[in-house]
Amino acid sequence: MASDNIVSAEVVLADGRFLSPVNSTSHSDLFFALSGAGNAGYGIITSLNIKIYPIPEKVTYFQLSYDDSNIQNVFDAYGRIGTLLSEDFSLYLTLSPREIWGNNSCASADEINLFCMGTYLGSLEEAKAKLSDYLNHSSPISTVFTEATWYEEILSFVGGGNLENLINPGFDPEPSKVKSFFIDPPGLSEEAVTVLQTFINTVKCRTLAMFELFGGGVVNNFSPIETAFVHRNSLYLLQFEMKLRGVDEIVRQECLEEIKNFSLIFQEYYTSYYSYQNYIDSELTDWGHRYYGQHFERLVEIKAKYDPHNLFNWNQSIPNSVIS
Repeated sequence: MASDNIVSAEVVLADGRFLSPVNSTSHSDLFFALSGAGNAGYGIITSLNIKIYPIPEKVTYFQLSYDDSNIQNVFDAYGRIGTLLSEDFSLYLTLSPREIWGNNSCASADEINLFCMGTYLGSLEEAKAKLSDYLNHSSPISTVFTEATWYEEILSFVGGGNLENLINPGFDPEPSKVKSFFIDPPGLSEEAVTVLQTFINTVKCRTLAMFELFGGGVVNNFSPIETAFVHRNSLYLLQFEMKLRGVDEIVRQECLEEIKNFSLIFQEYYTSYYSYQNYIDSELTDWGHRYYGQHFERLVEIKAKYDPHNLFNWNQSIPNSVIS
């Protein structure tokens, strides 16, 4: 995660002061805030010094497709075996209505609405060998492994194979509604998976559920108290993304009400209390603690020190005082 690898920063404050460096020994309180709450309104960050890592000669991208009748077995494997994988793996699982991925080349349209995508920092042969237990337990109906250089992988994944798309990326905003939830070990219960699956298949507007695996990864190597990013002991991050392009206003409002009501119940009964601060949710109650946990009050104190008049503010920026 990028915020875990910030070495130092340069920041312009609301009063015009230029702070350099901001790091673990100089303005360390502000450095703490920037390492996990840097988008929350402390100042204008003009420079970041970030730790980088060696890139292997080959990386492997893979996509595993599933029949959703096997969904509980897939989630069991994702939670149990996924956490045991090498830190060189990154995985996320996506559940969607069938029609969204009907043009997927891995299988026919009536089979695909659950798949796992990932990257391994190493060769295709190594990736398959290290994934063997996960593959055996999750039983995909189709697998695709592609070996490439890191550059080729980025070009394909981000630029669609076109270098110009990386140099001059386009911007096509799509109206959508996002909700997020952190899921603790051992993962969603069988009942929760069934409830989620039913919602995805019956909600009026097309909605995806995406699960980013945290358990076993580098993110969880840090203590929750080390940085402002408190979500360190989760198994995975669940994100709902409701697609609203081309939806008329009446149906849009109905869909927004559906996902709002479902999310309130789902978080109360099946997930942790916490949500992800980069998926801004204007309807989220107690957002300060859901995003930042026990650090929220400390972040407010830091905000009051560096931006006492709250110049940098928006609906969910860190305030400079807490109203009890």
